[in-house]
Amino acid sequence: MRTGKIPVHSSCSIPDGSQANGEILIDKNYRKYEKLTPDEFKKNYSTINLMVMRDQQEERPGLLLSLLQCRCPRCRRGKLFRQDNPYRLARFMQMHQRCEVCGQTFDMEPGFYYGTSYVSYALTVMISAATFIAWWVLIGLSSQDHRFVWWIVLNAILLVLLQPPLMRLSRSIWLAFFVHYSPNWDKGDIVEPDRVNKEQMNNW
Repeated sequence: MRTGKIPVHSSCSIPDGSQANGEILIDKNYRKYEKLTPDEFKKNYSTINLMVMRDQQEERPGLLLSLLQCRCPRCRRGKLFRQDNPYRLARFMQMHQRCEVCGQTFDMEPGFYYGTSYVSYALTVMISAATFIAWWVLIGLSSQDHRFVWWIVLNAILLVLLQPPLMRLSRSIWLAFFVHYSPNWDKGDIVEPDRVNKEQMNNW
């Protein structure tokens, strides 16, 4: 996400009361640098701040990347899961109740994530097909030896190792089917669930 870096000259107070040193610069993601004197900065601080905030909000993260990173489908910024590492198996499937950025609820109804089994199955088939084609091209297949058996064994090991991230990705994709991106996420535009069973949250 684009951020504005606006350090200021010595002894120049930012309106929120903080102090900083150096030149006033707009992040180089903008079309050009803007160098301002302390007086110019004080005069234009509100405009600069609004410009930075507007560009942060208008920049729409990509769908594919947000799915792979398991981000909130409403704003595509907040994290779905409490743990960043999917291989911390004790808590790797624990999700935030709401998005920490836009407030979107992740548990839409009782048993909502049971449908992720279909997504997980589809991902498993696609990975198996990809490894089969790669094995066929690189190693080859023959009824005269055990190369096909070796592919089955190695593919099974790969799928087992990929299960934690695949399970999380399945939830990310499933949730995105029902909760779509909103350009007004910063204005409280979220999808509220029809019904929630608080006693069973995070049990599926």
